[in-house]
Amino acid sequence: MRYGRAIAACLALLPVAAQAEDREYCPDRPGLNTPACTIAPGKVSVETSIADWTLDNQPDSRTDTVLIGDTVVRVGLAEAIEARIGWTPYGHVRTRDKATGAIDSAGRVGDVTLGMKANFLHPDGDGLAIALLPYVSLPVGRTPVGAGDWGGGHGACRPVPPTPTHPQPLPCREGSRSGQSARLT
Repeated sequence: MRYGRAIAACLALLPVAAQAEDREYCPDRPGLNTPACTIAPGKVSVETSIADWTLDNQPDSRTDTVLIGDTVVRVGLAEAIEARIGWTPYGHVRTRDKATGAIDSAGRVGDVTLGMKANFLHPDGDGLAIALLPYVSLPVGRTPVGAGDWGGGHGACRPVPPTPTHPQPLPCREGSRSGQSARLT
């Protein structure tokens, strides 16, 4: 019986030891940022934005976009590769023409995106990490929330590396992320 307690204590410590070997979780935050790090192999992450509001204020028009439940599911396939599926269950776009005052408003579902992220340098995001994010869009939604057509493209991400004053790598920012897309017909 005295060995039983020792074995039970060792077994109770196994999950703690396994967690210590896992790398730090790297959230994607749908619609807000796309870090270059990938999720650990065998891990699954479901990331959902409750609501996201975007304002595009141009000289001739103002567009308000509200997305509800923007979701990305990420699955770690290998040390530096993750599979991804994303979908916006509902979006509402309201555009006002500043010259005429005319308002165009539409509520729709978004398209489904299937993709992967392949990290080429530091998949845990420790230091300068570089990744490629190819994807295809399935025409589930309609404009203005979804494209309503088959599509595909890629994104490249190279975040700012950590510094002594900011030890965690900074997420991709506008200007440090590039993307290319194409309509598939």
